[in-house]
Amino acid sequence: MSASPGNTPGNTGSGASMGRRLSALVVNYRSGAFAVGCVQSLLREWEREGRDRADLEVVVVDNDSPTDETAFLAELEELGARVVLSDVNGGYAGGMNLAYAETRGGPDDVVAILNPDLCFLPGSVGGLMDWL
Repeated sequence: MSASPGNTPGNTGSGASMGRRLSALVVNYRSGAFAVGCVQSLLREWEREGRDRADLEVVVVDNDSPTDETAFLAELEELGARVVLSDVNGGYAGGMNLAYAETRGGPDDVVAILNPDLCFLPGSVGGLMDWL
């Protein structure tokens, strides 16, 4: 079956993708302010889409930042993110693998690998989830 504008993968036109879970992974390395902005924008768009907060998990790994990121990491936890402190800098891939290992989702969940400086614009979450 080919995809047409009204029949894209994951988009049945019935809103069936609304209950799909998302695991959003972020690696922080001296980028705490950006990570907070990223997570805030994701949460804002998730809510704007009318999606259930229980269907979203955010995991942030601090990759042994050499600067004090304590305030940013605390703010991320207040936003509901699971913050993992790595005692070594395993690089971006190592940090993402550590974040992925902390997810609690199932095989049909969507996993998003996010840079901390990413900002979700209006409509972007719905488009992403519907396409996937």
